[in-house]
Amino acid sequence: MHDNQPKKAGELFSYDLFGNIKLHPVRENTARTTHVPTTYHSRTNHVPRTRNSRTTFEPSTENSRPVYAIWPYITQEAFANTMDNYRLFIAAYNDQVELTNIETEKYNAAVRTAIASEPLTDVQKEFARIFKRKYASKRAKEYNELVEEFNTERGLTLEKKKIATVKYATEIVFQQMLHLYSSQLAAKTQIYMQLGITEPQPVKQFEVNSYHVTSLERNGVKSIDVCTETIRNHRSRLEEAGVLTEYTFLGHKRGVKMHINSQILSIFDAKTLNFVGAENQRVSPETSKEFGNTNDITRTIKKNIKIKENVENSSLDLGTAQAPEFLNSFLQEHRVQGEKISQGGAAENVKVSKQSSENLQSLILHDQELAEKLAAGEFNYHVPIDIRVLYAESRNGTMSRDDFQVLIIQEFMKCAARLYRSATPFAGSWKKAINFWMQNKLKAHNGLYHKELMVDKLQEYRWRLNHAHKWFAKSEVKTLYPGNYFDLTRTDAKEIGFEYTRKAWLKHKKYQEEVKAKEAEVNRTAKQRKERINHAKKFDLKLKQFLNNRITLNELIDYVHNNLPSNFRAKVSERLNQFSTKNLC
Repeated sequence: MHDNQPKKAGELFSYDLFGNIKLHPVRENTARTTHVPTTYHSRTNHVPRTRNSRTTFEPSTENSRPVYAIWPYITQEAFANTMDNYRLFIAAYNDQVELTNIETEKYNAAVRTAIASEPLTDVQKEFARIFKRKYASKRAKEYNELVEEFNTERGLTLEKKKIATVKYATEIVFQQMLHLYSSQLAAKTQIYMQLGITEPQPVKQFEVNSYHVTSLERNGVKSIDVCTETIRNHRSRLEEAGVLTEYTFLGHKRGVKMHINSQILSIFDAKTLNFVGAENQRVSPETSKEFGNTNDITRTIKKNIKIKENVENSSLDLGTAQAPEFLNSFLQEHRVQGEKISQGGAAENVKVSKQSSENLQSLILHDQELAEKLAAGEFNYHVPIDIRVLYAESRNGTMSRDDFQVLIIQEFMKCAARLYRSATPFAGSWKKAINFWMQNKLKAHNGLYHKELMVDKLQEYRWRLNHAHKWFAKSEVKTLYPGNYFDLTRTDAKEIGFEYTRKAWLKHKKYQEEVKAKEAEVNRTAKQRKERINHAKKFDLKLKQFLNNRITLNELIDYVHNNLPSNFRAKVSERLNQFSTKNLC
């Protein structure tokens, strides 16, 4: 018979799920101890890697177990208690370090006395040099153990290192770490409270991220103005002292996870309304250290891979030293108007050389000669110069700006001849337009435009000519003579001048920008939509793994926090509560 009230999510995820239906206990997040080949494809999660303890004095942590609580918080009082415990712990540690350093100094004095009475041989000096070069970077504890082994085998040769005490600056760093840990703990406890979990569990490990520690601010000012490497050094010193224990590596892009020594950490349990600390911990024997699989290899992404190119087979690019055949043939075909042009395929890239610059230079005519040929209709069916040729010349050619300005304006006038296929303007009218443009176009207050900007303007003029040609064909209005039509003062619509087409060009540019903006918006929306779908799939997959007892609740929460957007954090408790309402007892 079913109860009318649904179970809470926290009660669902206990060892006994629905009375008769039982699940295996959720596995703890411990390191694997068996050897697993790297080729073995396992569906289980990769277990974080651990390593040997680097604590200087093992007795300080041998009975230290994680603090157990139901809804843990670090309140102001718990924060103050933790700092008091830290100071007492460090004071005792420094006293022990001083005693150890006294013994170390006695040992070193004996080494110096032995060397003074019997100088080292060249062989001993060489062995000592090799030893220091190999082990100088070791920590003091490990280095001193190696020195004892070395001196036992080869006589008193090397001195030990003194162990450094924990300085006052480390206390400031630990205080910032504790503040960061309190926010991490509060975020997880909030989810536990929403799920109604009421079973005592070990408090979550502290994710020590040096960047997050240095980013802490108070009133807009950094709490501690140090670099991330300084934080790592202090973290290492805290680990040596036994303040931070159970190092767990999670990858180079994430912080390491560690427990704060339960002899130091004080927690307020919001469920029992009691403080939990070292004085009321569960007593259990210390288990042996387990290590992760050292054969697991993480793949790194290779960037900036240099690819050797075959120069002989490479495609032609702009700005190189050799002109393609189609460029020379193109320029030759434009010397005589009216010749048929071969219909060859256009090349994807164009090169420019001194020869091509000379060919472009040869296209420039005297203004009077150009006006006469325009009046004679020789350019009524002019084929424009490939814009890529002009861009190549503007970037890497040898033509001067003055000559290039003449080339661009004459090319424009040749293109404008199409407007007068059914008319016969006089050469003087063409000469007037050419002179007016030579004096006023492609110039700024400080001189001529750069050559590349001249080509940009030619592209604009060509578009405006096409627009004007379509307008005249549609409206059946007769085109003014060139001397009047290309007058720069005819800017009104009723004056029927070329300058008025600038408004159509600006409208066209605005339309193109709007099209690009719409495309960018569509792409951005599609990208966001796909990301939301992808994140939802990842969330559902991890939730399914949790419901199938393949990962723990802590692993689910950590995954959502580190890999999914913030809006998914609230969905953890929401989805689990929805699941609980479907399973009544």
